[in-house]
Amino acid sequence: MKTLSDTHNWHQILEISPELINVVRFTERHVIVERIPVGGDLTPLRNLENVIYDNDQLLQDYASCVLVVRNQHFMIVPPEVTSSEQAQALMSEVLTENTDEMEIILSEDVDNSCCRLLTDDSNANVAMALPADLLNFLRRTFSNCPIVSHLKAIISHRLPEVESAQSLLINIEDSHTDLVATDSGSLLLANTLPTGDPDDVAFFALKAWETFNLDQESGTICLRSDMNLDDNTHLMGMLKQYVANVVPLPPFHDKFGRKVDGGNIPLSIANLIS
Repeated sequence: MKTLSDTHNWHQILEISPELINVVRFTERHVIVERIPVGGDLTPLRNLENVIYDNDQLLQDYASCVLVVRNQHFMIVPPEVTSSEQAQALMSEVLTENTDEMEIILSEDVDNSCCRLLTDDSNANVAMALPADLLNFLRRTFSNCPIVSHLKAIISHRLPEVESAQSLLINIEDSHTDLVATDSGSLLLANTLPTGDPDDVAFFALKAWETFNLDQESGTICLRSDMNLDDNTHLMGMLKQYVANVVPLPPFHDKFGRKVDGGNIPLSIANLIS
């Protein structure tokens, strides 16, 4: 990692998954984007611990720090669900895995000088079931840092270009695909799929379009992808066979007015700083 001599004026956002840590550190004048692979032959938690301890720049004192967690056990819940106890009651009914070693929490609010407040404009929140030992490690290592579901960060963003229309956002990052469907600003669907294959993505996206009876002529698909050019062109072509308006996701601007590169910063982090 790039070494900063004084981190007190920098803000840090980490997007953490079992395979990768995306790191964005920024000030009003500078932005540093880095990717740290998480690998090894130990348990997922021990591999993550080793990577974080080996990169002590992650552990410095920053002006603010936010943890964005990408995980496979989540549930979209209405805003009336305001406590982890309520989320626990809901998720326990549908989780097929043993929850004895998991802790269910709500995605936490972000309200500080570096990030946009995650409001309830989406009329939804996200409950997450995380391994208890992972959650304890994150809370112990990054004390007082809000823990946010990556899906909460994504669904909280509203695109002015499609705000009043039926729309489907497809976000492909690191062999995972996020799908978010809205109708006149109301959330219809938010899901994450463990695939970045263009044929799989097209199938699930068009199935969602059909399920919610979105209009093929007036609706819009917004695509953001880190796939290579051939796969991206192939996917766009398949989608355009069924939906007239398929467009790249418009670029963001952060709170300091800088353009956020669509393929450079994870969408969850781009939303937080836009």
